Amino acid sequence: MRYQLSVVCVFLLVGCTTFAQSLDDLTHVQDYQAFRVSSSDPSGGNFDMRRIEPGATLTLADIDGPGEIRHVWFTFLYPSRAALRKLVIRAYFDGIEQPTVEAPLGDFFGLGNAQVYAYASQPLAVGTHAGLNCYWRMPFTKHAKLTMTNEGAQVCPALYFQIDYRKLKQAPADGLHFFAAYHQETPPKAGEPYQILQADGGAGHYVGCNLSIEQQTDGWWGEGDTRVYIDGEAKPIIEGTGSEDDFGGAWCYSNEFSYPQFGAPLRARFNDKGVIERCLGPRDTELAQWRWPAAWKAGDLWNVYRYHVADPVPFNKSIKVTIEHGAEKNERRDWMSGVAYWYQTGQPSAYHPLPAALARIPSYLLPHDHGKGKWEAEDFLDIANVAGGKIEEAGMEFWGDLFSARYGLAWDPTDDGQAIELPFDVSKTGKYVITARLAGVENGGKAQCSIDDGKGSPVVDLYRKPPFPEMIDIKLNAPELKEGFHMLKIKSAGKGIKGRRVLIDCFDVHRVDPDAANN
Repeated sequence: MRYQLSVVCVFLLVGCTTFAQSLDDLTHVQDYQAFRVSSSDPSGGNFDMRRIEPGATLTLADIDGPGEIRHVWFTFLYPSRAALRKLVIRAYFDGIEQPTVEAPLGDFFGLGNAQVYAYASQPLAVGTHAGLNCYWRMPFTKHAKLTMTNEGAQVCPALYFQIDYRKLKQAPADGLHFFAAYHQETPPKAGEPYQILQADGGAGHYVGCNLSIEQQTDGWWGEGDTRVYIDGEAKPIIEGTGSEDDFGGAWCYSNEFSYPQFGAPLRARFNDKGVIERCLGPRDTELAQWRWPAAWKAGDLWNVYRYHVADPVPFNKSIKVTIEHGAEKNERRDWMSGVAYWYQTGQPSAYHPLPAALARIPSYLLPHDHGKGKWEAEDFLDIANVAGGKIEEAGMEFWGDLFSARYGLAWDPTDDGQAIELPFDVSKTGKYVITARLAGVENGGKAQCSIDDGKGSPVVDLYRKPPFPEMIDIKLNAPELKEGFHMLKIKSAGKGIKGRRVLIDCFDVHRVDPDAANN
């Protein structure tokens, strides 16, 4: 009960002023018309979604002004764990050439590191099952256009959206537009702070950011100070006392939390089975993995936010916001990313396009040795060389720990002889044993494995009667692998009883110890 009361008290202290104002507004006549643009089925049926092909852009809203967007909601289906970094939202207002909003979908809504989690702040909130809500005000005088682009290689089969806006009788007086920009540094430059925002071209005010960290080394990532510089001044007008302090927490954080103006809604780590675990509440902080000396590990995922709704930071000509990475000399090498939000007149002089979709994918979703030579096949979704057919991630949570990390890579070739190649590297020259783990399933085909251009394994029939998949290990002995990159090749060698699918769980790369072999 004491914990529940403390949450209520903090909520009231932080949010009462701003929320009371909106409640007061309800006692006055509303001098506008309310409209919505959505993905609703125009036929009156229940097909309330839109499909977006790879590389395609969907126009979500095309609205004449004057008006103001008040609420934006999304949810989606997308067969990739990196979906939130592959879908990109953009907004264009009043003829400004470049988008005033440009960010990966997840990061715009405060979902960092391509993770989905529920939280509630005043301007942004996420409900269960990735119900994304934005309440930032987006005023426009003549015209507003919102788009969603699928920059991934997979089809987005279903995007649901609602955009609620007001049609105004008069144009907004101040000429301000809403801006949101994504930035990443993977890693930040040594000796220089991470840049949250740099903008010029008009007067306005900074209203906050969310920041994501993917730790690349052990140890506490914080202690770096936030600094805000305005109008070209060399001395910051705002200087922090440490990362967790500047984002509303203290003492290196503990469990996840979210409040109207500040929060740390993501603190997560993958366990030794490749399954993500989160430090959700006070009881979790009592567990050994979240306590010193194991509190902060390489691979940990964080997201924090600080929104200046109650205390926006004004500027007349320009603004720069930075945060140090590390306690002393900007020495940490963690991957940092996030979105800054602000309002301004005019247009910034510099436009910085988003990094390519592949460059935005967090490192934990890219191919790497997960420990003891294990490589997860699903990590190759955007890296694999595929000659024929299509590939997709296959979520295998239903089968518990039968599949390593509870995911697989599903390949559906269309003909014999087509192949998929998964590149991996070894750090030392030597003899290796590579074991590919495939899954026998009802629509399984026939496959043959090899390393580089070496001799192929015997053909394996991957058909298995339903309902249970069966794991099949294929051992490949490589005479010698040179230090550097190599290929696990899997070739389609025939159709099974009901299909050609090759479902790959993982593969292990083990160096043969020559001393052990001689004993």
